[in-house]
Amino acid sequence: MGFWEDLMAKLRGASRRSAEAVDQELAADFAKLQQANTVDLEALKPQLSDDEAFDALVAAVRDSTARNENLAQLQIRIKALGENVVGLASKAVKLL
Repeated sequence: MGFWEDLMAKLRGASRRSAEAVDQELAADFAKLQQANTVDLEALKPQLSDDEAFDALVAAVRDSTARNENLAQLQIRIKALGENVVGLASKAVKLL
């Protein structure tokens, strides 16, 4: 095999080993989540006795989620715009 074939084989092997390691870690985390019972999950909920405070918390989480989703969409659009600008610039350079 040549240099490039050896390199590609090594990269594929490293990629496979890395994917297997991540899969094992995620499988362990997933198993822990599956074993969690209702009591464990209840412990994760905020301990609020005041309904108004709970409603305010839920509203704050919804608002921040909406803002985060909007920012993610903006990031995607800016990236796409940048890719389009680069493509147009390279075409314009070829015309010169």
